[in-house]
Amino acid sequence: MSSNAETVRNSVNRMIMRLTMPGSGKREGEFTAWGTAMLARLRRAAGAPPGENADIWEVTVGALPDELTGRDRERAELAVHTALTLFGIHQQGRSESVSEAGIGFGKAIRSAVAPDLANEAGVRRRFNALATAIEFTELSNHARGLIKLIRAAKGSSGFDYPRFAEELYLCQLSSEVSNRVRMGWGRDFYAYAKDSSDENENSEEGNPNE
Repeated sequence: MSSNAETVRNSVNRMIMRLTMPGSGKREGEFTAWGTAMLARLRRAAGAPPGENADIWEVTVGALPDELTGRDRERAELAVHTALTLFGIHQQGRSESVSEAGIGFGKAIRSAVAPDLANEAGVRRRFNALATAIEFTELSNHARGLIKLIRAAKGSSGFDYPRFAEELYLCQLSSEVSNRVRMGWGRDFYAYAKDSSDENENSEEGNPNE
């Protein structure tokens, strides 16, 4: 694993912990006033270039160590900016952090399908668009649409945002590395189709009316 990618992952992890720190003297589950305000700013900055919103640089640019420089830093800043602004969208209206260690992005997308099979075709179409995106901007736009679907789906889960940030950094290194990242998302997402098929077969075999 790239040491810079690991730096991105650790930086986003620390910043999410800071953003979702409970506020003192408030009702259980509420974040600090600073965290709540910053999450709102992050949501507003989603889809914009990293340099466009100076009011979030404290948590995007400021998340990374000073020794990370040059093109490596530019990639890292874009990955952190994208991951944290999408986290801001996903977190809206939730009292607990939607960053869940160990749950991959593909699995979270799959969870948006499970409660309502009627939306499977639409989610699959959006996921395939993400998987075939050529430019990073296109990839992040599709990711934003999918995260909105995850957020809206009944019973859907959060996912590992620090790991997601690391993957966004890796996607910028080369087409080969980017393809490996997307294949990982695909394995998690399309595992749903296999699980669903197995359940249907078992149901049919056990139906005495068949």
